[in-house]
Amino acid sequence: MFSFAFHTGEDVSDISKNRNHLVEKLGIDKDFDVVLANQTHSNNIVVIKERKTLGWRNHGDAISDCDALVTNQKNILIGVLTADCVPVLLFDKTKEVIAVVHAGWKGTKAQIVSKTIEKMIDVFDSNPKDMYAIIAPCIGSCCYEVGSDVADNFDDSVKQNMQNGKFMLDLKKENYNQLINAGLEKEN
Repeated sequence: MFSFAFHTGEDVSDISKNRNHLVEKLGIDKDFDVVLANQTHSNNIVVIKERKTLGWRNHGDAISDCDALVTNQKNILIGVLTADCVPVLLFDKTKEVIAVVHAGWKGTKAQIVSKTIEKMIDVFDSNPKDMYAIIAPCIGSCCYEVGSDVADNFDDSVKQNMQNGKFMLDLKKENYNQLINAGLEKEN
């Protein structure tokens, strides 16, 4: 398995090799810092204001209790780790600000994507009309079965009742809706 997560119980040396292989293949040199978060399914957002590698060489120094990172610093890579959750990447082309968001159902319910955009506006004077977004691969509505305890937190437009007390939830669509409602252009 080609995993990047130190916290999943896999062999730490394998994870380090995988991470080193990634930066080598991407052509990232020593002039870059990498920052990862200790994700907690929250709507906590941290703005990275200085260059320093955190959470890349070990999980212990990752940014704690955070599911979105924002920065305007050059030569810094920010990232989130996901399996089924929704990874959202944001870029403000005018202010040169980037953000990464880890949006599980709890973070999605807590509006983490919308709040990350608000943070970009508040801290960097970003304009949503200047932002681009990518929703990276995640679990689809075909496969994400939840109970009513989770489904009741979401609008009917992003869930399908399966008539057995279960629902199919479309987290990708809900996060897309947050992007549009925050003012991003549909084509971005």
